[in-house]
Amino acid sequence: MSWTIGAWIWVMTGCQPPVVAAGGTTDTEVATTAADSGDSRGTDPGDSGATDDSGATDDTATATTPERVLRLQIRDSYLPGIPLVVRVEVHDEDGRVDRGLWDAQATLTLEGGGSVVPDTVTLFNGLGSALVQVAATGELSLTATVEGLEVQAELRDLSDDPVTQVSGRLGGDDLSWSGVVHVTSDARVPAGETLTIAPGTLVLLDGVAAGTEGVDIDVDGSVQADGTADAPITFTAADPDLPWGELDHDEPTASLYRYVHLTRGAHSPIGGHTDTGPVVRLDGSAVTLEHCVISDLGGKAMQVLPGSDLTLKACHVTRTVMGPETDASDVWVEDSWFTDMTGDDDNDGIYFHGQGDEDTLMFRGGVVASGTDDGIDTSTATLTIEDVVIRDWADKGVTVYDGRVQLLDSLVVGNDKGISSKSQGFDPVHVTVGHVTFADNAIALQSRDRDDLPDAVIVYEVQDSILWGDQAIQTDYDPSFITVRYSDLSSPWPGAGNLSADPRFVDPAARDYHLSADSPCIDAGDPEGAGDADGSVSDQGVFPFEG
Repeated sequence: MSWTIGAWIWVMTGCQPPVVAAGGTTDTEVATTAADSGDSRGTDPGDSGATDDSGATDDTATATTPERVLRLQIRDSYLPGIPLVVRVEVHDEDGRVDRGLWDAQATLTLEGGGSVVPDTVTLFNGLGSALVQVAATGELSLTATVEGLEVQAELRDLSDDPVTQVSGRLGGDDLSWSGVVHVTSDARVPAGETLTIAPGTLVLLDGVAAGTEGVDIDVDGSVQADGTADAPITFTAADPDLPWGELDHDEPTASLYRYVHLTRGAHSPIGGHTDTGPVVRLDGSAVTLEHCVISDLGGKAMQVLPGSDLTLKACHVTRTVMGPETDASDVWVEDSWFTDMTGDDDNDGIYFHGQGDEDTLMFRGGVVASGTDDGIDTSTATLTIEDVVIRDWADKGVTVYDGRVQLLDSLVVGNDKGISSKSQGFDPVHVTVGHVTFADNAIALQSRDRDDLPDAVIVYEVQDSILWGDQAIQTDYDPSFITVRYSDLSSPWPGAGNLSADPRFVDPAARDYHLSADSPCIDAGDPEGAGDADGSVSDQGVFPFEG
């Protein structure tokens, strides 16, 4: 698909139509869908099972109806006293995470005695996770129930299993981990060596109640932590009240974390925003995380220092002080969720700060939901955001501080500001918006003179979009810097093909922002554009009317 906005032409090779009610890819057990949308990046799933990009394997606990599949990602074993991650996903009939399912609750129950706390998991647009404490011993069965779907997983008690203690410079057998591993002080993977971690391994690390001296794993070589959906690898605190430190990757070697749960860490050296440390640090290294959960930390999720290469695919980052913070690096985020970032400063879902000359910044597919600061924060970045739900942030859904940002085929709802841009007064700021639905934001689109720079230039080019809410556009600069075409706004704005009419969403109170059959936004996009899949003129907003 290609389409033109002003003088810029953006070509999205092989893109699917905007589908914000789904995120993830084919469920091999249930359905077959069209080829993958656009370019993607990540490692081959290899022999870990018949996987899809949503994290399913042939052995994953599942329950199905004709329309939906419930999937449960959880360890197949537990150690009493050590919390474990429960990740729940509802997939639609096409095998993709059902992002049209807003704020559902999964209920957790135990068979075999005991209790699980908490006993619910909130699903943000079809996906959620919780760190739960199992108050029980022995063989157990955990059941998750969502919207009439029920799925069960068996858990084996690890109490009688041997524990391997490691620390210091690793070598020989210490470079191959399985079972229960206790890291009692800082450990180091030497240059030229690879730490291999088997599916289902439980890694316990010593920590501290406060400060930056939690136990670290320093990686000068490589880590290959290759779990599966039914036997994920876990890194967590040996004492849940004493968070461990970080995985510190310092060399230009590639590491992989697949089906890995990282919890109760980030008492590590402070860096960047938030005055907290990360649980994963990259310093000129290359790290890929696929189908991982990063949750419940004493600091931020990640610190990505200049010259690094980060890939996040089908991950959930939640209940951390801040999501990943990246600086002058190559970053690719695909089909990932960032939720529940709370605190009193810089509690962003993800923060992109610049990139090198050869670097790419891409966020394609997923959800950024619920926090006390900004959903996606950028500074001097050239970033593409495509097919993302951005919702319920106390400040901005998207922040642009210098740089160039494309926001495409996305749903931006329930924020104080949908997208807000500001300038340091150097080069003009450029923001492109195409096929985006803004709704229920106090301000949909903003140009802000935060730094008393009245001569700064912030350029918006908006097309084929819906800006509906209390205030469509607010600017501290010349309104002519904001070009809007073939869009529907809650207050009039000049431009070819613009409307100011109720878009007639199906049920906005229930967060359904599809177009009703009588919506004026149907066939109201740019008549010279690519059009919708049915051959008609494109509809405005993210959801083409499907009849």
